[in-house]
Amino acid sequence: MSIKQISEICAGFLTPIIGALAVYIAWQQHRTNRNNLRLNLYDRRYEVFDALMSLLAHIAQRVDVTDEQLYEFYRATNQSQFLFGKEISEYLEEISKNARNLQYLAKILEDQSLSEKDRQKTVEVNFRTFLVNHEKL
Repeated sequence: MSIKQISEICAGFLTPIIGALAVYIAWQQHRTNRNNLRLNLYDRRYEVFDALMSLLAHIAQRVDVTDEQLYEFYRATNQSQFLFGKEISEYLEEISKNARNLQYLAKILEDQSLSEKDRQKTVEVNFRTFLVNHEKL
């Protein structure tokens, strides 16, 4: 066997080896990109979770919510439909709606211009509405 024949045989094997190596590198890049996507989604999802826990902790401690807290919650959760899907996004919107309702009721209870009877009636109506809206749960 001459050197020319050996080089032709090696060249024949070299092409599939290079192709297999290229496929392996592409597969490794795919795995790395997928893991980076998961990590990025985790960070963004955790930001939503943190905003939710912060809002709920504040409500549990003070039974009130400020406009700034609602804005911060909205800012952190406004892209939740892209991060979680429809069900979680709807749940977060429901929490936001309930927090706004709590804020409204707290302002009514603090309003000194309303009589005690008017305050009580407003709270009862809002509570009934809350119960009707949550019967489906």
